[in-house]
Amino acid sequence: MPPAEGGLMKREYEGAAAVTDTAAAVKKLRGNDIRTAAIFYGSTMNIGNLHQIYGSEYVRIVNMRQLPDAVSELLVRDLSELQAEKDRRTQ
Repeated sequence: MPPAEGGLMKREYEGAAAVTDTAAAVKKLRGNDIRTAAIFYGSTMNIGNLHQIYGSEYVRIVNMRQLPDAVSELLVRDLSELQAEKDRRTQ
């Protein structure tokens, strides 16, 4: 993708460099106890990048009608993890 006219990027930004930078940013956020996740609506060929960035914290949809269920799945998963963390701290 060419850089947008007047944009911040002076060169194309995609591929391995973009995936590596994004994965590092997600890791930093998680290190600061900020939860991250993704809903993926795209080509199967990009699944590896998604996994590299988010690990297992994503849901893939193939149809936009699946979006509400995907959001629900991520929220339920995250809330369950938060409850489990709380339970461990109170034991």
